[in-house]
Amino acid sequence: MPFSTLITRWAGLAAGAVLLAACSGTPDPQPDAPGYTLEVVKGDAQTDTIGHVVSDTVVVRARRGTRLLRGYLVRYEASACGEWPTNEPYETDWSGRSRYRWRLSGEVGAQQLRIRLFDSAGVERATATLGATAVQPTRGWHPAACLPGPVGALAQQPGGRLVAGVRDRLYTSPDNGVSWQPLAFPKVLSLTVNEIVSVGASELLVRASVLFGNPGNGLYYSSDNGASWQLRNAGLRDDFFTDVLYTRGGRILLSSQYNGLMASSNKGQSWSPVPLPVPAARAPFSSLSEAPNGDLYLLDYDGKIFRATGGGTTWQRLPDPPATRNTYAYPDPDNGDLYVATNFGLFRSADQGTTWQLVYQTPPASSFAVTRVVKAGGAFYLDVNGQGLVRTTDFAAFRYLTRPATGEPWGGGWFGDALLTANGTVLLNGRRSALDNQTGLYYNQRP
Repeated sequence: MPFSTLITRWAGLAAGAVLLAACSGTPDPQPDAPGYTLEVVKGDAQTDTIGHVVSDTVVVRARRGTRLLRGYLVRYEASACGEWPTNEPYETDWSGRSRYRWRLSGEVGAQQLRIRLFDSAGVERATATLGATAVQPTRGWHPAACLPGPVGALAQQPGGRLVAGVRDRLYTSPDNGVSWQPLAFPKVLSLTVNEIVSVGASELLVRASVLFGNPGNGLYYSSDNGASWQLRNAGLRDDFFTDVLYTRGGRILLSSQYNGLMASSNKGQSWSPVPLPVPAARAPFSSLSEAPNGDLYLLDYDGKIFRATGGGTTWQRLPDPPATRNTYAYPDPDNGDLYVATNFGLFRSADQGTTWQLVYQTPPASSFAVTRVVKAGGAFYLDVNGQGLVRTTDFAAFRYLTRPATGEPWGGGWFGDALLTANGTVLLNGRRSALDNQTGLYYNQRP
């Protein structure tokens, strides 16, 4: 082999050895992988009323370097509201964007929204923070802050505190329904709060129903403003309870599907049946109410009207107004006149049903029915399907409180509870428009 060829081979081997040695050592520094970013595209530094969804939708965009990230999890964490922060998961779309309608809590002043980006392994990759300024409500209807859904029951205690039931939970408001905080209540599977009754300065009754045969049906009692509760259904058959009344004499009347009408004189510790005309009256009963003179009223399953004297020991059926169906009975808390809501309108009787006067007529359609009437602050408030909440002081002039300029009403009969607080604020379940994106409790401080 020529000497020159041998030298060339040895040179090649030496170069290879040097290369292997270099590869086995620490590699040369490489550029870092592009970082994750979460850019706020829209929605920062807004000003809106407490409890409202801010006018501009919050929009963020996720990137890694210049690459848009699709399908990444985005969590929005809002501030305050007692049991919050909320923690709602969303995903980024094909453009790397995620959108969120931020609803402000009940605190006036600065509020924050923290946004967190997670990859498919659950690793947090980036964060962003937005701010907003929450202001006091002005005139008109506003959504109540910090309630997670529509209200199924409402009551006001003598001291002014409001109590509301939302599904299986209770909430209280110290400011006439503007903002709410959670109140302790027993955790029962498939429970729904149906009715709340204030029975004293610090005592509360809650009528609740439980589905699927789970235990917990009946009446709950609290003597300490809801700090602790007792289920008082001893002696009651497991049943669906439909109405409750606490009389001025301290007696509880409780209606149910199969038990009929039950009474308790010791705030639910024991119960006894109330005799009713049979078969003239069919359970379950509704519209349990008391007139100023102590007379009691109810409607049976067929809508027939019954009145009792002597605390509910003797009942008699009253003549019906000229309508197809009675839906609600209500004695005037001032003079005892009886008002009966029907599918045709609202009737009044000053002589126990001997004669009836039509004081409010609904439009000629069966769905336009008066479902409830209440008197507060010298005015009557009517829940009317298809008309919303109607106010009158004399049944000559009527104000439609939930009918905007478009003429399309909201609230009223479909949504149930309405309440006038001691300071004149009106509370009502409803959904003002598709833009509100919620059915819930609204308040109007100057209706």
